[in-house]
Amino acid sequence: MALSPLPFQDPLGDVPFLNLRVELNNPIDGVAAVFRHFLPNGVAGDEERDVKLNIVELSGGLINRLFRVSHHHQSTDGPYAAALVRLHKTELPEVFDRDRELRIIRFLASHGLFGQIYGRFENGICYRYQNGEPLTVDQVAQPDIAIVIARTLAHVHAVSRPLVVSEAERTGDCIRRWFNLICSPDFKCLDPFANQRVKEAFPNLNSIREEFEVVWSECQAMMPADHPLVVCHNDLIPANMILSDSSSSEPDIRIIDYEFAGIGHQAQEIGYFMSEFVGMDIGEDRYPDLQFQLNFITEYLKSWYSFTQKGERAVNDDEVWNMYVRATKYSQVRRAIFNHMDWTRSATVNGVSHTCNRFKLPVFLNEFFKLPGAQKNRLLKRPVN
Repeated sequence: MALSPLPFQDPLGDVPFLNLRVELNNPIDGVAAVFRHFLPNGVAGDEERDVKLNIVELSGGLINRLFRVSHHHQSTDGPYAAALVRLHKTELPEVFDRDRELRIIRFLASHGLFGQIYGRFENGICYRYQNGEPLTVDQVAQPDIAIVIARTLAHVHAVSRPLVVSEAERTGDCIRRWFNLICSPDFKCLDPFANQRVKEAFPNLNSIREEFEVVWSECQAMMPADHPLVVCHNDLIPANMILSDSSSSEPDIRIIDYEFAGIGHQAQEIGYFMSEFVGMDIGEDRYPDLQFQLNFITEYLKSWYSFTQKGERAVNDDEVWNMYVRATKYSQVRRAIFNHMDWTRSATVNGVSHTCNRFKLPVFLNEFFKLPGAQKNRLLKRPVN
């Protein structure tokens, strides 16, 4: 059976909408109103509309505030005993396309890879809550967990092909949107201290942006013409992967938070994922070793062929190595462009002083782009067999 293309342009009119903006500084009443509107009888079909609600704020991130909501008398240990209400801390339309994100997660939900979408409101969405805990950095490095991540990622990628998309929907455009925002003469963080640190750390942002375009073009040039385009999450930090509460002998992992998702190559997603092992520091101590990466790619390709060709297919060493080489280059770009600019993203979104102290100044980024050409090529280029 042919797989349908990703509907990036399909209408969202069938997604229930509530004309309500929840107050970010005092959200509880608004969160309750969202839940009662979309789930008047509760997730489990309870008949009592006015029973007390359990509302628990979860650890969110730079972009969202997250609330787990259920009726007071509902079970809290079932697989889907609650809804999740997600508030957008900022719209930032220069960077985030919320409609496209909603189309992506709705598409994935139709394939059982995301929770059911209950509805959207002016500054957020409401969907089925996935019981479980976010993965930790140590868990992601465990071979048995890494295998499940590889299979899950292959499944997400497999259902999203074949794709016919415009160049503007490619992930490189997401990075460009950040550059366009912070390189703008009118750009200012909400917090003056953060704004000054951005200027001091990046005196030549336009030069860095130009260099990025060169490196990104090199990454694209490494890709064979038939290398599949897939939905790339682009932010596969451990906290965005939920290890489900399940009695199954094999772990079940769900990927969440698709704000940065877009269209890209498989190698791009794998490279980005590997870069998350490094964390926010410049040190290499958490970067996965060669054997870990080769094992991960092997399992990914096996699952990819299983999903796309409906059967087992042998994976040879050459294709594993070639994927590794291409992913490695994307990984270096991910580290340079995103990991060491994360605090500028935080300052842009939140505009508070303490967020700028979370990460080291991004000297890696400046120093990387100052390297001589041969040394830069050593980091970013490796021959493909």
